[in-house]
Amino acid sequence: MKATIKSGIFIATFLVLANAATAQSQNIKFCSDIEKAATSTMKMRQVGIPLGEAIEMARKGEDTNKAASDYLVNLTIRAYKTHKFASPDNQQNAITEFANKEMLNCLQTKK
Repeated sequence: MKATIKSGIFIATFLVLANAATAQSQNIKFCSDIEKAATSTMKMRQVGIPLGEAIEMARKGEDTNKAASDYLVNLTIRAYKTHKFASPDNQQNAITEFANKEMLNCLQTKK
């Protein structure tokens, strides 16, 4: 009887941990997608694409997913609040830092 209870507790614990690991894995995947979007958005900023054009690009999926479109518009606005750099090294640094910041914010929100 004790062995059955112990194995039941083990199985329940395993299932909870497996579900938590799956949820964490899904969060990391989602936040990785946010990082990719942030990278693309900041690249547009650093190469000098006008803000209006960048917002239009962010709104392209509005008909199918308004929440995602709204998020991308806000992401674009955050990117364009960052200085546009002239040197390729500084541009790449701005891209990397912005993407890292956005992914970190996402991961902290998804805890």
